[in-house]
Amino acid sequence: MPPRARHSACTKPLMDDDRPEIDARKRQLIERAAKLVGGDQLARRMNVSPKLLEAWLSGDATLPDGKLMELARVLDNLSREERALGASKKEPNQ
Repeated sequence: MPPRARHSACTKPLMDDDRPEIDARKRQLIERAAKLVGGDQLARRMNVSPKLLEAWLSGDATLPDGKLMELARVLDNLSREERALGASKKEPNQ
């Protein structure tokens, strides 16, 4: 069986000149999350200080990959909470 073709972005090694774009994407994600729940709530859910969260948002510090995964968990939990809330509103009162 011939080898499968791969997308170039999947096989290309991470280069230093890719880092600014990656950091900008991380910042966009955290900005959106902060708009959804508020900065203080997001900091609390990610177990970081509001000051550190602000440094990530301003670009003064870079969101580490481990915290990126934590952000993904926070967003997943928010989504589940919203779905549960929506489902409970649809249930008839007894």
